[in-house]
Amino acid sequence: MGIGAKTAPGYPMSNLVGKEGVELNQSALRLASSSSGDRIASGLGGDSCYHANFCRAAFQVIWTGRINVEKKYGERPTLKRANKFDTFVGYVRSGMESQGVPASAITDEDIMSVHDCLMGDFRKLRCYAALRQSLAPLIESLLILDRVTFLLESFESGGIVAAPVALFDPSISPRSVAIVAHKTR
Repeated sequence: MGIGAKTAPGYPMSNLVGKEGVELNQSALRLASSSSGDRIASGLGGDSCYHANFCRAAFQVIWTGRINVEKKYGERPTLKRANKFDTFVGYVRSGMESQGVPASAITDEDIMSVHDCLMGDFRKLRCYAALRQSLAPLIESLLILDRVTFLLESFESGGIVAAPVALFDPSISPRSVAIVAHKTR
């Protein structure tokens, strides 16, 4: 059973989780560490975080389907945050510039036609992002329990007590749990 294609370094730490074959990739680990603001993106933050995801996805369509078809440029260009740009065209142009792609590779009208065509899928992206974010607390819990189990396994002969302890209200921050361990002898 796994979330993602390749297990991330440092996970699992415990033998128990390793034997069960539970795997998490880097993307899942990043998801587990996302802030509570990212997790609650619907309602309070409006559509801004979904729009950033949409811009990135639309850029990928333009990049792979229109600009980098012949693989002359990098596979995954590094992009600035979409909310730093006034327009989607500016966002795409910035990504192109970072890879040395000439502006003549695609017109502004073509960029906007891809944007407008994909806008019909914006609702699907919102649903996907909400489903994905709903897994974050589950993955974070798995990581914490894996580490507690690792500590207990490391001292199989006893002599240690380890447990997750809630420090404060998780609505303040998803980082509300600490692993507390102490020697008993």
